[in-house]
Amino acid sequence: MHQSLPHLFLSAADRAPLRAAVHWQGRSGWELQTWVEAVDEVAATAQALAHLGVEAGTPVGLISRTRPEWTAVDMAVLCLGGVVVGLYPTLLADEVVYQLSHARCRVVIVEDADQAEKVQAHRDQLPQVEHVLTLDEVPGLRQLHQVRPPPDAKWLRAQVAKRSRTEVATIIYTSGTTGRSKGALLTHGNFLAAVEGTRDVSDVREGDRGVVFLPLAHALQRWGVYLGYELGVEGYFARDAADLPATLRRARARTFVTVPRMLEKIRDSAVAQAAARGARPLAVFHWAFRVGRERWNREQAGERVGRRLRVKHRIARRLVFGRVKEGLGGELEVLGCGGARLDPELGAWFASMGVVVLEGWGLTETSAPATANQLDAYRFGSVGRALPGVQVRAAEDGELLVRGDVLFQGYHRDPENTASAHDGDWFRSGDLGHIDADGFVWITGRKKLLIIMANGKNVAPEPIESLLVRHPWVAQAMVVGDDRPYLGALIALDEEALAAEARAQGWPGGAVDWSARSDVRAQVEAHLNAVTADLPRFQQPKRYAFVSRAFSEARNELTPTLKLKRRVIADLHAAALAELYA
Repeated sequence: MHQSLPHLFLSAADRAPLRAAVHWQGRSGWELQTWVEAVDEVAATAQALAHLGVEAGTPVGLISRTRPEWTAVDMAVLCLGGVVVGLYPTLLADEVVYQLSHARCRVVIVEDADQAEKVQAHRDQLPQVEHVLTLDEVPGLRQLHQVRPPPDAKWLRAQVAKRSRTEVATIIYTSGTTGRSKGALLTHGNFLAAVEGTRDVSDVREGDRGVVFLPLAHALQRWGVYLGYELGVEGYFARDAADLPATLRRARARTFVTVPRMLEKIRDSAVAQAAARGARPLAVFHWAFRVGRERWNREQAGERVGRRLRVKHRIARRLVFGRVKEGLGGELEVLGCGGARLDPELGAWFASMGVVVLEGWGLTETSAPATANQLDAYRFGSVGRALPGVQVRAAEDGELLVRGDVLFQGYHRDPENTASAHDGDWFRSGDLGHIDADGFVWITGRKKLLIIMANGKNVAPEPIESLLVRHPWVAQAMVVGDDRPYLGALIALDEEALAAEARAQGWPGGAVDWSARSDVRAQVEAHLNAVTADLPRFQQPKRYAFVSRAFSEARNELTPTLKLKRRVIADLHAAALAELYA
């Protein structure tokens, strides 16, 4: 059992010091760093930070995209006993100021001059900040040959020996979909419990290659990195989500951690590429996935797969599945997925070509996963069973309660919210769901997001929204209906998908023109009505309002974890929503 996260890191380095630890794309191509080089870099960075006064308990702000230097700073701060406060680089300046001030950060490390400006322009509101550095200014970060004195690994190990599982490792601020962000206090022991709970049920093998692309300010990717240390995974860093396909091809990864929205983009891109080749290739593409789905369904039911189906499946694999999987590196077998609800149909689409998506569930407050599906025990639509060391139960009102060593220590400087989030030693997750007889957990909605209609009916919008976005032209959907006689939905169309269709059909104009076309709206509405036809009538949206672009972080419509900011969206699109009930 590891005594701290730095101890976990050093143990990984000691097992295979000359093996590649991380890969990234530099200016002249792909570069790598071995484990012994990674230890030297962390040592040099820790020495530099100690010189700035970072010690046990010092909060250090870190504002950067996902890149290897993020993890080096993270580990260097943790080796000194400091507290890492990771901020999303997409945050607006006022939220950056709030989080740095609330966490009382004394040192702030940013990626570049643009991020530095968010801090420097508001120094009068941040009197506790003593140092603001860019990553390029931190000795040790890819500049080991310039470091004086040279990195001292022995000194680093002496620092690590002082660390314990009970020390606070990080403050992670929640996404703030329903109000001001809260800072969850997570210890070394919280993250280690999450790693230990998933280590023995994971299909990841020593030496596997994985891809890191989710924000490291989020608990999910942080847990993924720490689990990678424990399991000996080589990490390939994607520069951003758009770079993910190229990074997957380079890494030829067996597995990685992702979110549903990225899986939707992969599927929609595959469909669009097939459509661009013509009607016949598209028909073959859809035929192949029907064959794959039939085989997968039979295998899951324990039924015999006949010779005819096996032959069709071999053809489907050669004509379609091989090409799609090669675009994802060719080796992909299993995906971990979390952060939002996964549409079971999306999971089944990947399973049809031999890539199993294992959905899990957890929150920042549970150090990422609390439950997960496993290769030998999974059910699409569920979020799996509670992980070892975690207990989950449903309260009388359906709210899921969690307890275990993964559970956070409370909200930073917020005793009121800390108290209200607990029922004894159980944490109130805010998610609604139930647990079946086999222990699988099923999420039905978010308690605070329940729509209370004029007729008194309570409706969880997320399951309905996951149905609405199944059309490739639909980027997001937001269901509304509080105090109204029926549900409506705001449909954000995917500009890229519409552009591809416009090129194929020769439509004039731009996204606004395409989204206003009667044939586009008729096709999308037919889909929306079809996918909700089996829902109870009161859960079926009666009217739809369309916008020609996807919701985005840049307009503050999405959180950094791509959740809908419903109040912001409702304000920005108030006129369109009002028309739903005109």
